[in-house]
Amino acid sequence: MAKFGPNARTPTGIDAQLGARIRARRGEIGMSQEQLAGAIGVSFQQVQKYEKGINRVAASTLVDICDALDLAPAGLLPPSAGAAGQSVLDSDEMAELNQIFAILGQDGRATLLNVARALRHDAKQKPPAKRRVKS
Repeated sequence: MAKFGPNARTPTGIDAQLGARIRARRGEIGMSQEQLAGAIGVSFQQVQKYEKGINRVAASTLVDICDALDLAPAGLLPPSAGAAGQSVLDSDEMAELNQIFAILGQDGRATLLNVARALRHDAKQKPPAKRRVKS
């Protein structure tokens, strides 16, 4: 939803969530604020403001940040509050799996993919387990 009026550029809760995700990803890969700032062409103080949600991140800056953090933009965006139903891609488990995948080398990624493929094969072979309902 577009905002108009005097508060159109005021940061929101989503800006704070985005900033927290930027900070978390930067920490995961061991990058300092100064390094990120240099990679995207801003001061480290500006990175601090992005991470604290004080300043909003422009779309072009988000792409630059994601390039520096070796992550797709969708990896930093919070799930849509208005989305109908939650996708498995928005789950905490998928976010953790994505983070693990990002730090693995080529052999580790191949192993993880083989495990996932084996699990998918097993899931197709077996009918889903019936849940017991407690009374």
